Amino acid sequence: MKISIVYYNDLFEAHVGGIMSYIRGLLRYCDSSFRFVYWQRSAGHPRTDDFPNTVVRDFTKVPRRKIGSELVRVICVLYRWRARIERGSDCLLFHTADTVLPWVFRRTTMPLVLVCHVARQHELRFLGPAERVFYQLADRLAMRRADRTIFVSEEMLQYFSRRFPRYAHKFVYVQTFAEDHTVPRETREEARKALELPDSPVVAYVGRFNKQKRVPEVVESFSHLLQSHPNALLCLAGSGEEEQRVRDKIAELGIDRSVRLMGVLDRREVGLLFRAADVSVLLTNFEGTPISLFESLACGCPVVVSDVADHRKFVKNGKNGFLAKNGKPKLAGKSIGHVLNEQPRFAVAAAKSGEVVLASRIVPTIMQAVQTAQK
Repeated sequence: MKISIVYYNDLFEAHVGGIMSYIRGLLRYCDSSFRFVYWQRSAGHPRTDDFPNTVVRDFTKVPRRKIGSELVRVICVLYRWRARIERGSDCLLFHTADTVLPWVFRRTTMPLVLVCHVARQHELRFLGPAERVFYQLADRLAMRRADRTIFVSEEMLQYFSRRFPRYAHKFVYVQTFAEDHTVPRETREEARKALELPDSPVVAYVGRFNKQKRVPEVVESFSHLLQSHPNALLCLAGSGEEEQRVRDKIAELGIDRSVRLMGVLDRREVGLLFRAADVSVLLTNFEGTPISLFESLACGCPVVVSDVADHRKFVKNGKNGFLAKNGKPKLAGKSIGHVLNEQPRFAVAAAKSGEVVLASRIVPTIMQAVQTAQK
């Protein structure tokens, strides 16, 4: 079966987000009966050694001087390239609703499958009026046109099933995953040595620095933890528009010596950090299902996460971590302390939870949902 995947980003970019990790996991862990053509905005890295069943194509460079936003220009370019993208394909696979728009009124002989990664019901609160209208319309048109929509979160499935009951028969839920190869072979001590981390309690955060992720609250929670664990170290891996605010928060709390800003890490370095850490923290406003949560569990690192979305499904209080209420940094700090006090027990439970979220187990289910999509 030949599948054309349409997305914006460079497949071989070293530092990737959640959707790109998902796509690369599909390409790595599906069986050999599937062949892929990955269509991206520009093919700056045409090698395919990591993905022998994949050919990379670009849908030409998006012009930057024409009127309209870059998103609108991408949609227009995709509209012109539809026939080439469809050629020889048995299925079209999309990862954002807006990339489906050029196909909304086009008849095809192959099924269209949309993977929905975005918790739109929460994201809309952070968008302006025009963007809100655009994405609500894009969701409606894309889900009407798609022959199957795969949701990575049960909360998203329930939300869109209520919003679009006419299309609910085409909706399925398949959880996301952590890539097997990101789980390091190194021991905790070897991982710490590789990252030059001290032999003291290590707390990790991995993700973007934006309003959704509430990184300043992670820092504040850690400041409360220092009252009971004064030699603990907070490692923040990532970047984003809130980075200066995070730095200001660290300075305000006077904990500069206890926090290490590690910048953006590649997936192997992320695995090493989770292996080295005693606990990871994620206090987001909302989520689909974050891949960093699964990566942490797969590496045997317990988690303290916000009590939102599918976090409740994978994190069991007092077993592999804790669920924390947003806006309660002091309580989150206490939860981190509880994990550190019994870290070996929590680590064993985390590793056991992580065994069932690996790509080698989840990807076959995803590909079955793609393969059985009916035109």
